Amino acid sequence: MRSAAGITGVAELESALPARSAAGDPLFLRWSIWRQAAENVGGSLLKGSRVVGTRRQKQRSYETEEGEKRTVVELDVDEVGPSPK
Repeated sequence: MRSAAGITGVAELESALPARSAAGDPLFLRWSIWRQAAENVGGSLLKGSRVVGTRRQKQRSYETEEGEKRTVVELDVDEVGPSPK
């Protein structure tokens, strides 16, 4: 967890979603959670924990210094907690 621009805290994590087929690669998504919720996540989840949450999705495109075009999908998470499964 870190502080950002006067906001109490932000936790930035990455999740892996399994491939839908045996030949596919997993999908990795970066997500951020802010303020008090970030502090709660930092104290209650461990690496590899299965989680559930509510989120907003955003997508942005950019070009690297080498001229490669890339697209990033990020999640702004409102609530997250351990999965009941």
